Amino acid sequence: MKVGLLLALAVAALVPGLSESRIISRCELRDKLHQALHVPKHLMKIHSQLFALVSCEVDRRSQLNTNLVIVEGIRPTSAVLPAATDAPIMSPEEEFASTTTVSMSNIPGGRKKRSASENRSNKEDEEDSEEPMGVALNSEENKFNEEEMQQDDDRMESDNGEQSMESMMKPWSLGYYGVFQLSDSHFCNSGFRWSRNVCHKNCSAFTDDNITDDVTCFIKSGYWRLFLRDISRSCYHQRKTYFASCD
Repeated sequence: MKVGLLLALAVAALVPGLSESRIISRCELRDKLHQALHVPKHLMKIHSQLFALVSCEVDRRSQLNTNLVIVEGIRPTSAVLPAATDAPIMSPEEEFASTTTVSMSNIPGGRKKRSASENRSNKEDEEDSEEPMGVALNSEENKFNEEEMQQDDDRMESDNGEQSMESMMKPWSLGYYGVFQLSDSHFCNSGFRWSRNVCHKNCSAFTDDNITDDVTCFIKSGYWRLFLRDISRSCYHQRKTYFASCD
């Protein structure tokens, strides 16, 4: 990542014309994940705890705000493009948004390089590790290609490896969108930077109050598995009680 751009500008963007944002309930999130994720047989014994762990980590990152946008780097004040169906993605100059600046230090779960053992040893030392849980986490957490995603974060050139004049004019930036904080380098296209766009979506699709497409991208891309590598102590302690209010 370019050294000169390491200082991050964090922007929460509320876009006129989109549906109002809302804070979804943990019960709704659980139900949506249950519908989308077919739990492998070897995880069935702990499936309720697995959903609780993932949901709790999602909560830590976005506070379950459907409209949350966090931007690192340098970008025009408009951080997300208007919703589009078959229409071409608009340029940043063509759309507008009101913005509120937030501190990155106040956003829990900011992405960084993780190691598989990070946090895990602390939890196992202070509490029974429950072998089925540990085995299950280890079996799933490395199935998502985190290295490719991190390479996408830094990449600004086109698929042929050549930078267009347009891309050379754009400073490095990286946006995270919606409840699952899906990045516009890997999961969706914001129009502000190069994107692999594995979910074939405009990032505005992840900032409305309907999280169905967010959940589909989160599950089908396998990104949910990476959340198992970054489980906080708080979420680990809540794995049996996080959904208590839903029962």
